[in-house]
Amino acid sequence: MVVKEHRKSTISENLLFKNSEGEKIYLSGVNYWPRSTGPLMWSKWNPEEIRNELLQMKELGMNLNRSFLYIPDFMPTPDKVEQDMLLKFKSFLDMCSEENIFTIPTFFVGHMSGEEWDFPWRNGRSLYEDEYMLEQQVLFIKEVVNTAKDHESVIGWLFSNEIPNHGGDGPRESVKKWVKKMTEAVRSTGDKRPLSPGDGAWSPEIWGSATEWYLNDILDQIDFIGPHIYPFDDDTLRHSYNPAFAIKMATALGKPAILEEFGASNTMASEENQGAYFRTTLNSVFINGGVGALGWCYSDFNLEYQRPYSHRGYELQFGVTRADGTVKPSGEAFIQHAKLLDKIDLSSTYIHNDPVSILIPTYYHHDYDHTPDDHTEMKNIYKQCFIGLKQNGINPGFMYEPSIDWNKIETDVKPRIGEDHEIIFSPATARLTAPYWRALIEFVEKGGWLYVSYKSDGWIHLFEELFGAKHNLRFGFVNLPDGELNIKFMQDFGTLTKGDSLKFNTNNLTRSCAYCPVETTKAQVIAVDNDNRPALLMNEIGKGRVIFSTYPLEYYVATSKNGSQTQPLHNLYGAICAAKGIDPPLKMNNTNVEMGILKNENKSIYAFLINHSWNEEKITIRTNNKINYIQMVLSGENIPPVENSIELSMAPKGVELLEIWIDVELPKKRSKQSLAYMEE
Repeated sequence: MVVKEHRKSTISENLLFKNSEGEKIYLSGVNYWPRSTGPLMWSKWNPEEIRNELLQMKELGMNLNRSFLYIPDFMPTPDKVEQDMLLKFKSFLDMCSEENIFTIPTFFVGHMSGEEWDFPWRNGRSLYEDEYMLEQQVLFIKEVVNTAKDHESVIGWLFSNEIPNHGGDGPRESVKKWVKKMTEAVRSTGDKRPLSPGDGAWSPEIWGSATEWYLNDILDQIDFIGPHIYPFDDDTLRHSYNPAFAIKMATALGKPAILEEFGASNTMASEENQGAYFRTTLNSVFINGGVGALGWCYSDFNLEYQRPYSHRGYELQFGVTRADGTVKPSGEAFIQHAKLLDKIDLSSTYIHNDPVSILIPTYYHHDYDHTPDDHTEMKNIYKQCFIGLKQNGINPGFMYEPSIDWNKIETDVKPRIGEDHEIIFSPATARLTAPYWRALIEFVEKGGWLYVSYKSDGWIHLFEELFGAKHNLRFGFVNLPDGELNIKFMQDFGTLTKGDSLKFNTNNLTRSCAYCPVETTKAQVIAVDNDNRPALLMNEIGKGRVIFSTYPLEYYVATSKNGSQTQPLHNLYGAICAAKGIDPPLKMNNTNVEMGILKNENKSIYAFLINHSWNEEKITIRTNNKINYIQMVLSGENIPPVENSIELSMAPKGVELLEIWIDVELPKKRSKQSLAYMEE
């Protein structure tokens, strides 16, 4: 079976932002306030300090800063923007141009570091709905954009900084109209640079039910999506993969994504561990298709007696440089990141994506009436599925179930699933819309594979047709597992063989832990549980297969401390992908290390390796081809290959880039473990 190569385009082709020569560039930088002033940058104007700090950004390998227009200084009274402030802004843009560093100005600040810095004359009026406030915001935008019209240092625009905190998280229709109004204000000046709302992308589409800032409502108005990520977790990998998860979810909506904010305060993390977090994040965003990453923030502050720092002390120590100007490990991470990217020709290199997708139901983000879904639980399940595939060296994407057209009671529009998906994972799924279950069956009939795991209280009306089995559920009652779940394989399946077992901790035995009792009518029983009940079914529909887990395995892992490292979900996912014949050009044996595979025109392959664990990790990489030559890009050191494999060790939270030159393809042995032969 020949596996199709999908979504092949160079990294540059997928980037958004352009330099003055029209070349697309990857953005790397920081959110910026001068270290001596914080938000009082404009009233305590110090151009010499600012220029020196721009120079330091360049020394750290950065090409961008995000700048902020402090509303109390720029518009202290209505109907006019302070010309003195606009002149300072223009001077700042001049310095950025002279020092060859780009900036993305942020209009309405507004919210900053946990405090609101409002229009002094707003008097509680709505930023989104009040006509007078809308007029004032349009005036402000036009003045600022016209001031910057001849400045090539401005590479894009942001309307706000986390405006759901400042203007409110709804109502939904008003948010949509506000974004349209602000976009029209920028475009009315003739400015065509990319823009985005600066809302943190705290959208239901990415995070479940976070706010009423629905990205789907504003995608036609904006040019990029900018998540802000400050994750907390008790699982090492879930914590470290959060930025990649957000970037992948955002780009699945059809717009480029930049990690607009991420970081950690040294009040909550040591400098060394802050640097480790920056290393993994900067590089993981890149290999997961982001268009840039901006750390929070440039510098620490000695501003204990200035709000907001006086009451939010942790904001004093987010910097990648110290208050005395010296560079922290997080700043060193930018230097390393820049060196890595400098070794890759982005115009001739593309990221290898596998034809594997994770399905996001409309029930995750659409506010259907009277549905019992726990969106936080759903988010963690999708994140766990993403990590489980990554642990097998699979680079998956996300796909969104299309929404129902609420303008019609009846419709003849039928959803279709494109050919760029070979396996769709639908983890712990309680419900999809009825037309989409039918679309999934049609997808399988044509040769696609579908994985579904059970979720209690589900609404799957095509259950037997999909899974080749009847359920024996009782209304209002759930079947809870008894202690540890042991899934034993009754036949060879992918990389797993008959007699293999996968053991899961079923945790706290809440309703979400329930399993689905079934009686097969057509499906094969691949694996059974402790009591010899069917645990994993495979049902043939047309040319394809449906794999059904009667247990919500992803829920078990997502609710376990360090479940990503202690529970074997990834073993099952690897077996499914192998059985379908998904065959990445490089394979790795370590589930704590992320591998991004980059290919270029000179037939070498890059293995971009990121150790997400806090331990040293030993890895072996194998390929179906003979390896001629391997070089560690940063050090220039050569690694001797053993025919078709590479072995090396990685430091905790370390990053490596290997360039691998390959020759002829080695003869393949058909494995009895692969089911791909059944389709030939």
